[in-house]
Amino acid sequence: MKALLLSTFLLTSNLLFAIDTKELSNPINNTNVQTKKQRSINSIKDYKELESLLKSTINYGRTADALPLASLYMQTYNFKDGSSVKANFNKANEYLQIALSAGYGFASYNLAKFYDNNQALIILEDGFYKRYTSIKIRAFLAIRYIEIILNDASLYNNTQLIKIAIKKISPIFEESNNLNLGFELAHLYFINKEYKIADSLINYSCNNKRTSPQLLEICMNDSNLNKGGAYATKDDTTINKKACTDSIYTSACAKGVNGNN
Repeated sequence: MKALLLSTFLLTSNLLFAIDTKELSNPINNTNVQTKKQRSINSIKDYKELESLLKSTINYGRTADALPLASLYMQTYNFKDGSSVKANFNKANEYLQIALSAGYGFASYNLAKFYDNNQALIILEDGFYKRYTSIKIRAFLAIRYIEIILNDASLYNNTQLIKIAIKKISPIFEESNNLNLGFELAHLYFINKEYKIADSLINYSCNNKRTSPQLLEICMNDSNLNKGGAYATKDDTTINKKACTDSIYTSACAKGVNGNN
């Protein structure tokens, strides 16, 4: 188990899958005004028109459009006539701040990219329980929160931070029953030397009928995984009910056993 978790630290960036793509796709593709998806940006004129439209709707109180406007600013556009518009991260930051302040927690995901890891954790945490942060978005942000910790030695060696992170993330896992988040959360428990809980979470996340093919592949391909034991195998991906009986996450296990999300 210890070797398994150590070897999967570098795999955590692969776990931002199996999230509702309609909910988490580029916000510029989901806004109600005409945006990149409905109308192509083929020239600087198109770009300026969209920029102006989004600014106008924001000024009229549709603060949700701060998300697609920030997304617009985060991209560089190269047009066929040789002209281009470079990404403007200062403006992207500005409008992500507006969106987050208005209650759109998803903004914290991109906003965190502009800051060092310590500040990024604070920003992501701020997004967890914003007014318009859904359960799925909250789990998505929590996965990113753990990833930052696991990929920064100064953070995962901070015993107090790990304890705090477990306290903050565990309720989100209970609420969302997101298996990718459960897999990530197991790493925090391992670092905190709570090996039984870590083992239970790994087992639950890898050996569940809802385990995604991507997560199952990570579980299957790790050379340290006990494929002959309680974990998932290619021929048996049903949930291990004994693992649920032993788990402290009884409500999440009950959802998994019953096949609910």
